[in-house]
Amino acid sequence: MESKKVNILIFTPYYLPGYKAGGPIRSLTNLVDSLGDNFQFRIITSDREFRSVELYKGVIADEWNSMGKADVFYCSPKNQNLHFYKKLIKETPHDIIYLNSFFEFRFTILPLLLYKFNFIDNSKMILAPRGELSPGALNIKKIKKKLFIIFSVITGLYDNIIWHASNNYEETHIRNIFGKSANVRKAINISSVPSGIPKKGIRKRAGKIKIIFLSRISNKKNLDGALKILKDIKGEVIFDIYGPIEDRNYWIRCEKLISGLQENVQAVYKGIIPYSNVQKVISNYHLFFLPTKAENYGHVIFEALSVGCPVLISDQTPWKNIEINGAGFICSLDNDKKFITDINKILNMDEASYRMLSIKVMEYANDIMSSDESIEKNRELFDKMYK
Repeated sequence: MESKKVNILIFTPYYLPGYKAGGPIRSLTNLVDSLGDNFQFRIITSDREFRSVELYKGVIADEWNSMGKADVFYCSPKNQNLHFYKKLIKETPHDIIYLNSFFEFRFTILPLLLYKFNFIDNSKMILAPRGELSPGALNIKKIKKKLFIIFSVITGLYDNIIWHASNNYEETHIRNIFGKSANVRKAINISSVPSGIPKKGIRKRAGKIKIIFLSRISNKKNLDGALKILKDIKGEVIFDIYGPIEDRNYWIRCEKLISGLQENVQAVYKGIIPYSNVQKVISNYHLFFLPTKAENYGHVIFEALSVGCPVLISDQTPWKNIEINGAGFICSLDNDKKFITDINKILNMDEASYRMLSIKVMEYANDIMSSDESIEKNRELFDKMYK
């Protein structure tokens, strides 16, 4: 007799077919794709894309829709409230409630309030802060965030929940705020399965380089820092920028930096890429550049590695072994000289030396995918909580 599947009810502000909200969507997608045969996932999310007023095409709002290995309830703005959530949760079979953010009001704070004041019964709750508690993330709009954290600690808003930390650093960040007694369980994020797209035979001539920046355009992702570094690069540089413009004023600052670049550096904004095209696009570049101020995982980093594109990232990500494995470079945000040195290493490579590097990068990505540790840890997270 087949055992009953554990029912997991997920609240998240954005999910498929959306993609503009970035990593948190990819984290959930990979979780559902990998564990959907073992658990019953039901997801409550917004009925529209990040910062859009238009409804998703092909889905029915305020009803359950089938999306891959999950059932998804695309909630309209009028129903994103305590009263409707209380009714919906009670009507939806679930053993565990999983929250996919820390600060998000509609899809974290509201269900958390129902849980806190016992309006939903017999529920076990997991919260994944998705890097929002890292020092780099907290430093953005820090006064507002600090005040909310103080309020949440005083009121015990997050008491009696299970924290899902995706790495050792996130576990430390949680305990630094909520104490050593916080119930933290660690399960690293599940990487995307490579699309099978090999690194194209993009030519590499010494003195020339094509660099890609692919992320949300916001202070946290530090595009302006990347542009300031490129001002000091000699040689022929193409720097293509992809991603949704999250902060319009921030983008205006970046445009001013672009206009101040030397003629040898061509920086162009190329728009937004759907998930299905990310690896294909990255495969046309020599270097992936993301000097982020805070990253909980960085799915796009792995997607670059999977097509043999070396990465140049800050030390504010969990990818600590990239450099020692010869798959790219890691730099401190206060060390522009190393960023410049590492870019020049790729810039000055010829075809043969770059091809050897690209092969090493793909081997590193394959080693990561050959390990099923992340899938097993996430399975244990839900299994042990249910039992």
